[in-house]
Amino acid sequence: MNEVIYEFKPKYNLLYELLMPTGKKVRKFIVAILLCIILYICINTFAYGLFTNEIVGSFDIADILSILFIILGVLSLIALIIQIIFYHFEYKNISYKFYEDHIEYEDKFLNQQLKNIKYKDIKEIEIRRSIWDRIMGYSVLIVYTNADNSRRNGLIIYSVRYIDKYYDKLNELIKKDKSETLDQKNQSLNNNIEK
Repeated sequence: MNEVIYEFKPKYNLLYELLMPTGKKVRKFIVAILLCIILYICINTFAYGLFTNEIVGSFDIADILSILFIILGVLSLIALIIQIIFYHFEYKNISYKFYEDHIEYEDKFLNQQLKNIKYKDIKEIEIRRSIWDRIMGYSVLIVYTNADNSRRNGLIIYSVRYIDKYYDKLNELIKKDKSETLDQKNQSLNNNIEK
């Protein structure tokens, strides 16, 4: 049985995620909330005298628009909170385990997924750091493999802190596994030649 050599779990950081591709939905909800606030202020400050027609009882168009923007803002805020909670639990259920001969990615949240990558199949590993990554102390680790299916070709590991530690450990494990595989191939070739 393979023993776990190293394991890490990404942690959700809202401030970091806001400027990352994974924070797209959160940014949309924040923009929607800000837009509702701005429109509410504009209606109540500048356009209140323009809409004087009463539509229902004592409500005029400005009152209805104000209520509409309040409702939309509150709904956007609720959706934002739900999205943040969702991401928090999603990250909490993701793990990356490094074994002697492979990496195991496991997502135990809603869309469950388990993926193993043998070190001998890894073609290249890469660290990507944007300016925002460097400021926040995070990085993205990309593992490229020889898989033919581009959708499943490798693994992208987001929100990794202290990437150098993982990169060096992964590099060490890959080199060790590849040298052992090469030694086994050479030994097999020598055995075939001797026969």
